[in-house]
Amino acid sequence: MSDTPDTHHCHANSVPPRRNPASSAWPGLSQGRSVTARAIVLTILTLLLAFPLGLVGKIVTERQGYEKDAIRNVTSTWGDAQTFSGPMLLLPYVVRPTIRTTCRR
Repeated sequence: MSDTPDTHHCHANSVPPRRNPASSAWPGLSQGRSVTARAIVLTILTLLLAFPLGLVGKIVTERQGYEKDAIRNVTSTWGDAQTFSGPMLLLPYVVRPTIRTTCRR
């Protein structure tokens, strides 16, 4: 065997320590030091996201109005009373009700 250390063996102490992924993004907020700061950031984010949500709601309402106008336009053009002209063949028929009886034993 050679005198050089073998680098292929794994040691139990060679596991790297776990890091909190949030600690690098928000160093002051991730360690539980300031609940007030977290609440302030959350409030600001909520208010910032409420504005685009209102714009999307306005667009949806506007598109629903366009849909109603289109339906009204098509039904007024194509949905008038229909008249049938030409030869018609009328066949008399009688509808008889069917009575079903079930016997339970």
